[in-house]
Amino acid sequence: MIGTGTVVATQQDDDGRTQAAATPSRTATIVPVKGCSRMVPNSNDPDGMSPQPEAPPAPTVRLPPVVELPDGAAVYYIGGGHLIGPANVECDGQVGASSGLHRIGDPLAGGGVYESFNWAVGPVGAMHCRYFPDTEPAARQRAIVPQCGADVQKREELPNIGMRAAITSGVAMGTDAPPSPYVAVSLAVLPGQNDPFKVIDCVMPWERRNICNEALTYWLVRETAEAEPAEKAQDQASTRIADFVETIRR
Repeated sequence: MIGTGTVVATQQDDDGRTQAAATPSRTATIVPVKGCSRMVPNSNDPDGMSPQPEAPPAPTVRLPPVVELPDGAAVYYIGGGHLIGPANVECDGQVGASSGLHRIGDPLAGGGVYESFNWAVGPVGAMHCRYFPDTEPAARQRAIVPQCGADVQKREELPNIGMRAAITSGVAMGTDAPPSPYVAVSLAVLPGQNDPFKVIDCVMPWERRNICNEALTYWLVRETAEAEPAEKAQDQASTRIADFVETIRR
């Protein structure tokens, strides 16, 4: 933890660029980063794939002021980006021709955080139904599957962050649920026309739900960075995420 006032730190961002960042009147936290593994093609492996370590571009990263790393959480580097998840767990990732997944932890063993990607028309349409039901892809998908998105019990959009973003109860990827009480929550931003549909899912025991709050907030800051939302808007979005999570105990 670095004290308040103007803080200048040299760090590498998710694109590997070194930057000098100043944070006036906010607290900057420098935290260590754990590397993960990615599945890559390997003709010598019976499954055609094998894990390859993916080292982070720098051993530490500066968290944005709106994010606080909870006790029992850590920052991981996977697939070219940083994610928050439960500490001291395995992490890995795989990206194929039409989908991909970055995984941290296990919902049945203390909690998990997942970042998923989809390019395929059907799954992307289903994701639109779930997060942005008023879009044209959602309408097309409902014409094929009328119950598309009907399993979403609660949904809320996060305004004023430069992009459409929606948080929902439940987990889109259909992962196993831990014993009750727990929280299962997911967040998506509306992708561009040629971009994959990306979602972050978090499943945690209820007493560790603050890890979900910070994991989703951190991911949202990353995904909306090009829109350059104001810090006040980021703070409001973080508060709304935490408030939403409090309402979906299972």
